[in-house]
Amino acid sequence: FKHATDSSICLNWNEVKGGFDIWKCYSTPKQQFQFDEFRLTYCLRNDLRQCLQAYETLTGNGLQLRLPGEAACLEHGEHAIARVPCHETALAQRWQYESSSMRFRAAVAQGSCLEFGEGESDLVAVECQSTSDQKFRYSIGTDGRKYCVGHDNDRRCVQEATLGAEQPLRLPDSPECLQYEGRKQVLQLAVCKAGMSEQLWLFDEATQVFRSSIDGTQCLDYMSDEESFSAEPCHDNLQGQQFARNYLGRYCMNGRPELCVQEASMMMRY
Repeated sequence: FKHATDSSICLNWNEVKGGFDIWKCYSTPKQQFQFDEFRLTYCLRNDLRQCLQAYETLTGNGLQLRLPGEAACLEHGEHAIARVPCHETALAQRWQYESSSMRFRAAVAQGSCLEFGEGESDLVAVECQSTSDQKFRYSIGTDGRKYCVGHDNDRRCVQEATLGAEQPLRLPDSPECLQYEGRKQVLQLAVCKAGMSEQLWLFDEATQVFRSSIDGTQCLDYMSDEESFSAEPCHDNLQGQQFARNYLGRYCMNGRPELCVQEASMMMRY
């Protein structure tokens, strides 16, 4: 754990004092932790008796959530949960996670908790209760941070909606926008039109992929035989669909820095 304002300082176990302090970061078991997804604690790898837990507060706005593979956010309604475009300021899209009870409370209705219904993607907001259907266990993997109920084949999850704002994209040497033409199709270069859904993409910070605002299961990819960007199903092998932002403000494919896109509203850079 590095300090937020000084990355050279780490959380450290002091054997003499028998407690945690801060110290210069270096490779030592006294600064190495592992996460317990059932107790929601971070414990020293070489002494599992010494643990920490993230401080929780219900005064914050909470998290935006979505179903894995979807771009829409879960929004609390009076009678149902809607899946709608993510908006940073929408309080109805915020859910507060209680690590002690493992429940998600609606920020706009503290007595209302998130629960899975009978279907795999059937979500409801009901009165908060101490039932297993409302207990979401935290996990983190290559596809981002998830909160799941159940186990194995019956495991159903929601995911932090770490999606950026919808944005049009273009090639660095072109003024035209990349336009979605359907699944597994080469993207077309078209005149940029403000608010046109086919030209909007959401950058998923957790997985570093661009999802189509039309279909959140489709990700920006590159079709080598056509030498063009395309829309392909988002898959587990994310390496071929991941982008990283460089110092020019461009998003370039991991392992292929010559293949880049950038925000269409940005000025041309050379």
